[in-house]
Amino acid sequence: MMEGMMEDAVKDGMMDGMMDGGSAKVVKTTSVAEERRDVWRLNEKLKRLNAYSSALNLSTLVVLTWHIAYMGQLLQAAR
Repeated sequence: MMEGMMEDAVKDGMMDGMMDGGSAKVVKTTSVAEERRDVWRLNEKLKRLNAYSSALNLSTLVVLTWHIAYMGQLLQAAR
């Protein structure tokens, strides 16, 4: 797990100074507009994920309700 995190950090450029013995300092500057764009993009992803999650929860609730009704009918028929 740590290896995967380290590889991601290297890909993102966060570990450049650490990989060569720490001699180089990595300074990542971003403007306010870039940060807002990143926050907006992440917000949109979170909204989409929330919508998918809600749809899945609702469909699971419907299916389990139908399953309970079906099991109840089988139980009634067995008596």
